[in-house]
Amino acid sequence: MDKQTEERNMTNINPNPDQNPYAPFPSDSDLKRRARQVQDNMSLMQNYFDALFNKDLTRILDVLDKNVEWLIVPTGDILKGKDEIGKLALNHWVASPDRIKKLVNLFASEDSACLEYITGGTLTKQADFPSIKIPPTGKKYEFMCCFVFHITNGKIDRVHEYFDMETVKRQLNVAGSADTSVRGAL
Repeated sequence: MDKQTEERNMTNINPNPDQNPYAPFPSDSDLKRRARQVQDNMSLMQNYFDALFNKDLTRILDVLDKNVEWLIVPTGDILKGKDEIGKLALNHWVASPDRIKKLVNLFASEDSACLEYITGGTLTKQADFPSIKIPPTGKKYEFMCCFVFHITNGKIDRVHEYFDMETVKRQLNVAGSADTSVRGAL
């Protein structure tokens, strides 16, 4: 390599010793594109939460990829596609019509986002999940949920949903047997 080529290459070297010293600096246009992507994903998450808060199924389904996969971590249930997610959402809204949502935390990166919120309400009708049905208890509940989203081409294509199952069971006074245990976030 001649001296001029070596000098030109050295001007694009990342001197940060904690990273690869030979990695090129991102260009200004790349940094701007990445920052725009993060902002777009934040907007997508705000739109999703607003739709969830307002029980607007059309807006929720609009932000989902047609092949979305949704894992409810405490149960191991995996919902595939908009139809399964829409059916579950409608059932839960009917099962707990006074449900509230309070945003706690929201952040995003270029291809992911995380949404943490408190949900609460009264279970007045049966709540159905792929692996379980929860009979109405008339009990109030309030617990924290955390959703981790993967985003591709401006659409949510994968979700992992986390919450504390024992808190839900205790608040709803639901026994721990396989036939009655709570499965999935309300």
